[in-house]
Amino acid sequence: MPVEGGFVTVNLDGQRINLLLDSNFFEISVVDGDWYERAYGEGACRKMENSGCYFCPEHAPCAFDNDSSLSTTRFDGGLVIRTISRSGSLELDGQNVDLIFKVSRPVGSNRDVGPQALFGISLLPQELGQIEGRESILDSLVRGGVIGRHSYTLQTNISQVSDFASGQLTLGGKADDNYTFLKLVEDQRYHRALPAVWVSSINLADTGEKSRSVREHAARTSFVAFMDTGANGIYVPRPGLLNDMKQRFLLRWQGSGVWKRDAKGFLHVKGQSCLDLPQLNLRLSDGIDDVPIRPKHYCHPKNRGRCGTRAGK
Repeated sequence: MPVEGGFVTVNLDGQRINLLLDSNFFEISVVDGDWYERAYGEGACRKMENSGCYFCPEHAPCAFDNDSSLSTTRFDGGLVIRTISRSGSLELDGQNVDLIFKVSRPVGSNRDVGPQALFGISLLPQELGQIEGRESILDSLVRGGVIGRHSYTLQTNISQVSDFASGQLTLGGKADDNYTFLKLVEDQRYHRALPAVWVSSINLADTGEKSRSVREHAARTSFVAFMDTGANGIYVPRPGLLNDMKQRFLLRWQGSGVWKRDAKGFLHVKGQSCLDLPQLNLRLSDGIDDVPIRPKHYCHPKNRGRCGTRAGK
């Protein structure tokens, strides 16, 4: 399946829908098209390429207030949605499989933030596996004979310019021997349902210069990092890391007024000076080479020629 700017295109009940590929989610979640067009205007689903709209049939409308499957889900970043379960047919590569999927609407103050439609490729978390009839997408595809194993491979395009990964997704295939394999964490909550690795240290390096370790971050205990295709941020449980980044930055730009820190913990940096922020080097516990994260990958463009970054719990 092609992945363009983080999105894959599927055919659900005869409706072509673009869904955000999410390796930390296990189901299909679409947006209630009727709600979306009431909120954003008639024809908004068609105008917004990645709206994720799904229109419930007239003979079986989406009745959120009276549906016994109604549940609430909170995502990283604060988005809260209400969802109901529906049964339908998913077509992939000319083959069809019946499955249960979710139809969503935002909750309360999130109503101005359009909910994201998702195509989850994780396994089913163990505690949910005890619920009769609950399946991940991979479970459904294996059950329907569309794929032969619970696996996926995402080969990314290194020349991408979008906020999310682009490339090619293969479901049910076997990885090529040329791949480098990381040891996944047996996380206490999710076990191996979500892709996660141990990070043993974080080092800062001056951009373009030889890496120099920051002892206080390298010496602390390892932490678990989830690899999430559905998020475009880097979330590090090291509140002091941003202060150390700022101190390195100030050595070069002391008194020039090119930065400020807001009440939400973001460090805002002006213009081309963003490129002088340090590089983050993540050392994985597998002992492979450091994973470098350059400023252009962790600093988000803002308005008025600024960029912003945040690190913390």
